[in-house]
Amino acid sequence: GVGTANTASNVLDDYEEGTWTPTYVPDTGSFTSVTYASTSGYYVKIGRIVNFSFYIQTNGITVGTASGGVYIQGLPFAPSSPATSKGGGVVTNRAYFAGDAPSYATASGANGLVLFYNTGSTANDIQLNVTDLGTGGTDNVFQMFGSYYVE
Repeated sequence: GVGTANTASNVLDDYEEGTWTPTYVPDTGSFTSVTYASTSGYYVKIGRIVNFSFYIQTNGITVGTASGGVYIQGLPFAPSSPATSKGGGVVTNRAYFAGDAPSYATASGANGLVLFYNTGSTANDIQLNVTDLGTGGTDNVFQMFGSYYVE
């Protein structure tokens, strides 16, 4: 078919790259403390698409009032909503979790990356929970890459 010309400035001219710092954040309450052994994140934004990668590892977590789901926050741009159709990421490395380990994430506006794991059932993908995080040293090693849309 015949497309229409974009009369505004070319959105592909909007290019940026840089770093960001991933952090673990609970759905409810807050961790009393989190010590990170390593955090590194990289991104390239072209137009409305952000390509990202990150590595995160904790050295200790004091759970405090934290409960419910676990998110990765700190993305360089807020993802568009709804989460199910605006992007996410896949896991390239995961180790040393106390319970289930994340399999993938969806990008969700203010929440950042919502972490999920697979149960082995074709019907059950469940959000990672605070109780799945290890609280000792050299825990929660997690590496991911993905893409998401921004407004």
